Amino acid sequence: MSSCGDPLKRASFNSTRCWSWLRLWLVWSFAFLLSWVRTPAAQPAPSFTVEAALRDVGREPSPQKAEALRFLMQLDRSAQASLARALEGESVGSTKLSGALLEAASVDDDERALLAIRTMDHWSASAESGLARMARGTKAKHHERVAAQFRSLGGTVFLREDAIVEVVLNGCRLVDTDLRGLRGLREITDLSLERTPIGDGGMHYLADLTRLEWLNLFLTQVSDEGLVHLKKLRRLERLPVGGTRVTDAGLKMLGELPSLKYLGLRGTRVTDAGMSALASMVSLTELNLGDTAVTDAGLESLSSLKSLRVLYLGATPVTDVGLARLSRALPECTIHR
Repeated sequence: MSSCGDPLKRASFNSTRCWSWLRLWLVWSFAFLLSWVRTPAAQPAPSFTVEAALRDVGREPSPQKAEALRFLMQLDRSAQASLARALEGESVGSTKLSGALLEAASVDDDERALLAIRTMDHWSASAESGLARMARGTKAKHHERVAAQFRSLGGTVFLREDAIVEVVLNGCRLVDTDLRGLRGLREITDLSLERTPIGDGGMHYLADLTRLEWLNLFLTQVSDEGLVHLKKLRRLERLPVGGTRVTDAGLKMLGELPSLKYLGLRGTRVTDAGMSALASMVSLTELNLGDTAVTDAGLESLSSLKSLRVLYLGATPVTDVGLARLSRALPECTIHR
C-alpha cells in the first residue's frame, strides 16, 4: 500500500508541506523588509538651478516665486559665483532679483524679511563685483524706503553711506507694527521712541539691531516682557526706561547687558529687591532711581558699582544715614537728591 494512501500519513505530509511553504514565505518577507529598511530613501532632486530660479523670481507673487527667492538667498559661495555669472550683463535679471529682494524685505513674515535683508548684507560684501553692486544698490533702496515710511509717521531719520544710522520718533502716534521697518537694519546705532504708545509687541523688531548703542524708551508702554528682546544688544550703552511698566523682574535681564553705561529708571516700579540685579553692571557710570520706592536697604547693593559717577535719588525714601553710607562706599560718585 502506498504511504500516501494512509490518511494519517497523508495529513502529516500535507502539514509538513504547509510548514515548508510558511517558512519560505517568512524568510522572503524578512529579506524584503530588511532590504527596504537598508535602502536609503531617494533624495529629491534640487528644485532649482540658478538660471531657473532667476526665471521664476520675476513671476507675479506665487509659491514658485517665494521658493525661487528662498533658494537664491541661501546659496553657498560657489553658487553665488554662478549667480554672478548669470547676472553678468543681464540688466533684466538684476532688476528682477533686486525687486524680489525689496518685496521680500517688506513682507509681514519676519523670518522671510530678515532672510532677505541678511542676504543683501551678505551679498554686498561678496567677492563677485556684479552681485555685490546689485546687492548694495538694493540695500540702499530698502533703507531709503524705510526712511520714507518713518518720516511719513512724523519721525526724523539720519542716513550715512545709504544706510539708516539713527531714527527719532519721539511723540509720534505709533502702533507696535510701525516698527516693522527696523527689522535687520544693523547699521542703526541710535533709536528714540520717547512718549510713544509702543509696547512689548514692538520690542521684538529691535532684537536684531546688534549695533544699537542708545535706545530711548522713556514714557512708553514697555514692560518686563518687552525687555527680553533686548538681550542680544551687547553694544547698548544708554537705556532710559523711566515712566514705563518695568519692575524688578526686568532688571534681571538688563544685568546681562555688558556695555550699559546709563540706565534711567525714574518713575518705574522698581524696589530694593531689584537693586541686587544692578550690582553686576560693572560698566554703569550713571543711574537714575528718582521717584522710585528704593530705600537705604537697596542702596547697599549699589556699593559695588565702583564705576558709578552720577546717581539720581530725588523723590525716594532714602535717608541721610543711607546716603552717607553710600557716599563713603562710592567717594567718586556725585549723588543728586
